[in-house]
Amino acid sequence: MREMQEFDQTPLVQVREFVVEQLKLNFAHDNLEVDEFEARLEKAHQIASKQPLLELVADLPRLKDEESKEVTHYEGSVAINTGRIKESSSLVAILGGNTRKGVWKPARTTRIISVLGGTELDYSEALMPPGVIDLDVFCLLGGAEITVPPGVNVDVDLIPVLGGVENNVDTSEILNAPTLRIRGFIALGGLEINTKKQRKRKR
Repeated sequence: MREMQEFDQTPLVQVREFVVEQLKLNFAHDNLEVDEFEARLEKAHQIASKQPLLELVADLPRLKDEESKEVTHYEGSVAINTGRIKESSSLVAILGGNTRKGVWKPARTTRIISVLGGTELDYSEALMPPGVIDLDVFCLLGGAEITVPPGVNVDVDLIPVLGGVENNVDTSEILNAPTLRIRGFIALGGLEINTKKQRKRKR
């Protein structure tokens, strides 16, 4: 195993850091689905020897931050994805919950459907598309919680029927910043929008 020879003299803690970073980079580049990423990341923090650690990323391309030119930073708080952007995606929570958070790439349009369930959508570490990002919300006897980092404009136009919308985000417009445009319908449910500072990415 080439990786084992390469890391033969490397302390376990540094091998773990390398594996965790490779998992994060491959997830950011859509080489891992969220469930697979979370499962491998959990194993990476539990495994206590180098070879099983390296096997977690043996089937993935080795990536470097300096090669990731599709990510730049806007005003130090929002990471911008200037590479490939999905046109649409969906989060569905029926009689249950659905969560999307951590490092991920939002689509240009995301649909949230919560029926007797709840959805959590956290953009605080996301690689945001530039320009307008549409979020279409439908909540029936359910709810959704949306978190955005500072530096993102939020435009809300929702129709609540026996439900409510709590927008805790500063409505001041930031020139040239990404804009999250939230539209939809809420019946007997609720939507909460909050701001959270983005954690610094490891380099």
